[in-house]
Amino acid sequence: MLNLHIRGLAVAWSLGIGSLLLAAQAEAAEPRDMVPAGRAGTELQLIMTSLTAAGSRSMSDYEPIKVGDKVQVCFLASQSGYITLWSHDAEGGVARVLPNQYTEGGTARAAVPISGGERHCISDAGLSVEGQEGGEPRKWWFEVREPLGQADLYLHWTADESQQLPDDSFVDIDELSRAVGRNANGDFVSTWFSYNVEPR
Repeated sequence: MLNLHIRGLAVAWSLGIGSLLLAAQAEAAEPRDMVPAGRAGTELQLIMTSLTAAGSRSMSDYEPIKVGDKVQVCFLASQSGYITLWSHDAEGGVARVLPNQYTEGGTARAAVPISGGERHCISDAGLSVEGQEGGEPRKWWFEVREPLGQADLYLHWTADESQQLPDDSFVDIDELSRAVGRNANGDFVSTWFSYNVEPR
């Protein structure tokens, strides 16, 4: 099972991916060192916030979070383009969590278009641009699940949607790493955020 699960208003399902690193990208004991930086001049930010009854709190890299906690995930790119967000769990599983069945275009889209300089966030209202009204018609959010241990979120930006990674062809981090490596000359940038899943 993956750590970061998508929960919809009437549907709850498990992705089988825990940390959103780079689902199928590197072939080493420490996959983070294998993630190509790409050649694009785009800067990326990926921020994770814990949402609890006591309020929201921005998380630091490798900070612990408990099973069942809801999280807000925000990202920003300095240039317009297309992004995918992946979950990578402590057992090596990988899954694409953005786009998903709740986002515009559903899983048929290879990536989500974003405008440069705008902060995009996923919370109780699904994906929206910070400071703008509206959002998606169906409410959905992210919730932390097992397996326990280090998990990662992996954000992949490309200038063109056709350069994005296939949506469902990765079963583990090694495969994702190889796929990104094959596109090493492409116009892309990647970043990730690590967190530690603990029991409730």
